Amino acid sequence: MFIRKQVVKKGPVSNTYLKLVENYRQKGNVVQKTLVNFGNINHWPQEKVRELIYKLSQVMDIELPPSLEDIEHRGVLNFGQPFALGLLWDALALGETLERLLATSPFVAPIKTMVFNRLIDPHSELATSQWATGQYIEGVSEQVPLHHYYRALNQLVEIKAPLEDRLYNTLNTLFTLDFSLLFYDLTSTYFEGEGPSSAKKGYSRDHRPDRPQVEIGLLVNREGIPLSHMVFDGNVKDATTLPQIVDQMRGSFQIKRCIFVGDKGMVTSKNLTELSAAGYEYIVSIKLRRSKQAERLLGLDPERDQFTELKDNLLVYELPSSGGQRSLACYNPIRAQETRAHREELLRSCEEFLSQFHLPPKQGKTKDPVKVRLRIDRFLRQRKMAPFFTYGFDSHGTLKYQRKREEIAKEAALDGLFILTTNSTELSPEALALGYKTLWEVEHAFREVKDFIKIRPIYHHNGERVRGHIFICFLAYLLEKLLEKRLEDHGLFMSARKALQELSSVKVVISELAGQQIKKVTSIVKEQEQILQALGAQRMPRIVP
Repeated sequence: MFIRKQVVKKGPVSNTYLKLVENYRQKGNVVQKTLVNFGNINHWPQEKVRELIYKLSQVMDIELPPSLEDIEHRGVLNFGQPFALGLLWDALALGETLERLLATSPFVAPIKTMVFNRLIDPHSELATSQWATGQYIEGVSEQVPLHHYYRALNQLVEIKAPLEDRLYNTLNTLFTLDFSLLFYDLTSTYFEGEGPSSAKKGYSRDHRPDRPQVEIGLLVNREGIPLSHMVFDGNVKDATTLPQIVDQMRGSFQIKRCIFVGDKGMVTSKNLTELSAAGYEYIVSIKLRRSKQAERLLGLDPERDQFTELKDNLLVYELPSSGGQRSLACYNPIRAQETRAHREELLRSCEEFLSQFHLPPKQGKTKDPVKVRLRIDRFLRQRKMAPFFTYGFDSHGTLKYQRKREEIAKEAALDGLFILTTNSTELSPEALALGYKTLWEVEHAFREVKDFIKIRPIYHHNGERVRGHIFICFLAYLLEKLLEKRLEDHGLFMSARKALQELSSVKVVISELAGQQIKKVTSIVKEQEQILQALGAQRMPRIVP
């Protein structure tokens, strides 16, 4: 039985007839019998054909297979970026660890969402809950209540110590990381309003001394992988933050031997003694100004032609040791040139500012010398140029100024120079200098990361939630650095930001067919496949739950 179309011509007109026919044998011949004649179908619209098929299926109780026109489009979700971050999340076993440590598991999903959001498209917690509805994040429902996001921040702070301990153990076990050289750095983040009680005015690395801030201490390895963080009051002195980090290294992490690298803000005799007592070696820089130790060592500083040249525009000279400490003078000619040029630019801008006070008073108004001096003092202090100028008014009330050539020459002698001190007896001068140089790279990388994950603005005034927000940023930073390490290990030299941008076009298309919802992943190109393979993906899923 089959459908047959028969064309009948009558003059110039052709008519098409549709029949349902059946073949059978009669006396050894094949005979065709018409079962149903549907008539002339020349003018049948498509709708009539579909109606006929539908009515026949109803009469015969037959379920028709769906067609392409039956597919209903329901939406699109971002998939590539969350999928990539999920591979790292799973490699660290963060989901399982959080479920074990948290009092209630509903907070795992909002924590995961907030961490991913920091790396994909940073928002406040309120906006993150809305952002999540456009993402496909495994294990995260679109129905996570907003208050779970806020409560998750408090919960996260409560498990900080055990979570960082388990992360350290995981990094030490599953990832080939080097913990022989550890770097400690401080950064700050400020608040537009009052902030929590820990927000206080202090030395601002964001150049906003007018705003209350908190300080964030970060412990990382030579690859920039973060191991721990701490949040301090905004007016804390750098050196007082070190003992807590040493306690964690020795106690929680049980690090037996490593070399600690820190900048001059960390250097006190008490801190160095504590590091030595813990069995750690250290490499730290010392302050070159207003320091008796620096004055003594600078008196031993030889001519530049006696320095040994290393790679990366770095020259070193080992100074005579004293009191069980070795000291190393380091000189970077490129940095010296940049510092010199920057200082000269500031000196000229200050002279331009001072020169305006030679102009005759406007509209017969005389200048108040006291007000002028206050204005000049403020201008020079803000640019740290006050030590390099002398100025005053002559008997006619005219401002006279000049550069302090001797002070400028003393400052110029320090351009590009820094002095390291260490208790290590085995490290070569090259290893000491390059080890400390890595601290600069870590500091530079973290400044970029602060911009990437956008620690600021912080929309909280509760101290615990501020700490929770910073912890979210710490976890995002960890995923970001591990992402870059995995890519580098597979010969893909790109930033995490670039890799995530490459994956931004990978989506999940949600469709509905015959009452069943289908979530299909869009196709990927070679570059995207390489990134995902580097992160451990065996294959890209085509259909997801």
